[in-house]
Amino acid sequence: MRHGQSEANFVGRVVSAPNVGIAGYGLTTLGRQQVTTRARQFVKCNPWASTIRVFSSDFLRARQTADLFAEIAKCNTRVTLEPGLRERFFGRYEGLSDSSYHEVWRLDSVDQRHQVQGVESVVSVRERVRELVTNLEKSYRDQQFLLVAHGDVLQISQTLFQNIPGERHRQLHHLEVAEIRRLNHW
Repeated sequence: MRHGQSEANFVGRVVSAPNVGIAGYGLTTLGRQQVTTRARQFVKCNPWASTIRVFSSDFLRARQTADLFAEIAKCNTRVTLEPGLRERFFGRYEGLSDSSYHEVWRLDSVDQRHQVQGVESVVSVRERVRELVTNLEKSYRDQQFLLVAHGDVLQISQTLFQNIPGERHRQLHHLEVAEIRRLNHW
């Protein structure tokens, strides 16, 4: 699940540094409404939703999304914060206009290992998510997970789950705010 609209989304700013995103740039009022709507839809279609284990990025916008989902779904367990789900770090683009993403994505499509301007590579994101999911599957056999994270992290993760090259993450259908997308193990 991608977080709902955040204050960073609203103002069009890149917020990827933990020292900024963990404490600031939470959900907007619209973001809370988006999460509420999606969570209610999910619960309506999945009566077993309360049994889901929720793992979230520790960034404020994702934590708030996860907490709201868990409350609506009446989850049996508390939300677990996972640094492995943090926003992809965008290096020198931090704090700049979110139009900067387009340059990073252009470079991603050519080289999934690039770290231009200090950006975290696609390969790095894939590896930290692979490690996290592998550990979760070992620790919580036969359980459903909801991973609450950020657009780039989730789209890059989808390439991992679908066994397609990481360079193609922006060719996938765009993950909307508060969207829940089912992914099966790779």
